[in-house]
Amino acid sequence: MYRISKAIIFILIFILIIMGCTQKKNTVGVPDVDNEPIEMIISDTTYFGNFYSFEDSCKNYIGNSKLIVGTYENNEAKSLIKFTSLPDTVYQFDSENITLTLWLENSLNFESLEFGKLKQEWVESYVTWKAATDSTDWEEEFFESLDFTFDVEQTDSLNIEIPKDKFYSEVSSSCFVIDSLFYKYGLILYSGSSDDENRFIEIKSRESGTEPLLSFDYIKTETDTVVTYSNTATYDTFMYLKKNGTNEDFLTFENELIISNIQPIKMYLNFDISDSVFIADSSGIETNYDYTMMTINKAELILCIKDSTEFTYPLETSFTLFPYIVTNEDPEVPFSYDEDYEYIYGTINSSGSSSDLEFVIDITKIVQAVTSGEYENNGILIKSTKENKDFSFIDFGTKFDEEKEPKLRVIYTPPIFE
Repeated sequence: MYRISKAIIFILIFILIIMGCTQKKNTVGVPDVDNEPIEMIISDTTYFGNFYSFEDSCKNYIGNSKLIVGTYENNEAKSLIKFTSLPDTVYQFDSENITLTLWLENSLNFESLEFGKLKQEWVESYVTWKAATDSTDWEEEFFESLDFTFDVEQTDSLNIEIPKDKFYSEVSSSCFVIDSLFYKYGLILYSGSSDDENRFIEIKSRESGTEPLLSFDYIKTETDTVVTYSNTATYDTFMYLKKNGTNEDFLTFENELIISNIQPIKMYLNFDISDSVFIADSSGIETNYDYTMMTINKAELILCIKDSTEFTYPLETSFTLFPYIVTNEDPEVPFSYDEDYEYIYGTINSSGSSSDLEFVIDITKIVQAVTSGEYENNGILIKSTKENKDFSFIDFGTKFDEEKEPKLRVIYTPPIFE
């Protein structure tokens, strides 16, 4: 009896497995059925609808490996550096100068650095052109010039010899006292050029692992021997502002596909991926029900990098772009996360270089969400994951640029019904 019961249970389990396999709407478990994934490339520009780029707000990029000084495409940047372990008093200096060493990352036509001492407290993770902390704005005159200029040469490191009296005040023939403002609030670095040309310098920050270094030799008291002060920056960051306009005045670039980190610029575009597009392809999709039940194996937006003098970053740079689905049919610029666009679970970012000819953005999860009917097709929003990090720009071809038009590549599997 036990053997019979065991055999019956085994037969029932086998029948359930067979029934489950034959009812699946894909190729798994379906014998003798040729249902390979199908690739479709949408390159006809009539399938692409509205598209534009727009500016967004200026924020602080936390953990930035760069400090930036200078101007680029209507943006100006200043850097802040603070050292918190300087000796309060010095009996004697071994030289007339204190050395500030900065490591150069990139430079574009940059000429000279100006230095000032800050007169107000600031917090690295909250600093913007307007705000010094999360609760305090900058005062009208939050720094004063040190009347010191350094001419920049194109070398790996900048060894800046700053006169010691910019840091310390001589109170007697045998005593120098640190400037309390510098000790408490730090330095500000800004461009010595006043023109509107694109001139900027990128300096490695603390987060790069090669941080700004301040060093000098001194004697602390009359009976001491010469010691060397050599310490890296405790805090550093940079802030920037639109030179013409305000950070609340966001421009829209119609019929342009631009990604920028500073000023942050995002891209919006939409395209027709309705059931009629797949039915016209005559590849196993014959009804709207077939369309909603198909599997999107892979969907990629292919953008061509445009040869352009406008909106072209002068240095080779890498980008990581992230796509979001737009949920608002008519969002206002700039888009608001949760109100106008959303993250779809499983969506991944895509990386590439400005030296590439194409940039491929994975939008598989977004296309599947639209074709399944879970979301309306209101378009997608694409932005850089490194907004506010540097002046990087990249300009993509649009449907009006011959041989630079965007394409949509979709690999899908039609459903199988018993």
